[in-house]
Amino acid sequence: MVRLTADVFAHAVPRMNCCQERELDLRGLKIPAIENVGVTQDQFDVLDFTDNEIKRVDNFPTFKRLSTLLLSNNHVTRLSPTLSEQLPNLDCLILTNNKITNLSEVDNLIGCTKLTMLSFVNNPII
Repeated sequence: MVRLTADVFAHAVPRMNCCQERELDLRGLKIPAIENVGVTQDQFDVLDFTDNEIKRVDNFPTFKRLSTLLLSNNHVTRLSPTLSEQLPNLDCLILTNNKITNLSEVDNLIGCTKLTMLSFVNNPII
C-alpha cells in the first residue's frame, strides 16, 4: 500500500481531460486512505482515485475548484457527513464498484446542492 504523501502527488500525472478540466491521475496506486490532498492547493477540477483501496470518502480541506471525484473500484463504505462543506462545488461523484451497503450513507450527500451526477452502480446497498 502506498500512503498518499506530497511525493506521490508530485509524481502523479496532471493533464487536461477531454472536457478541458485539470485532472490529477492517482489511479491504481493501492492508496488506502485520502490524506494530504491539501498539497494540491485546489489546482484541479478532477481527482481520479480509481482502482485504489480507499474505504472512506473524507479528509478533504475546503476545495472550491474541485468538481469531480472518481472513486470507482475501491473499498468505499462511508461518505463524510461534511463532504458538502469540504467540496462545495462537487458536481460529479462516481462510486461504481465499491462496498457501500447502507442507504443512509447517501444522506451524507444532502448538502451537495451542485451534485448532478452520482453513481452507486455495483454497490451492495440495502
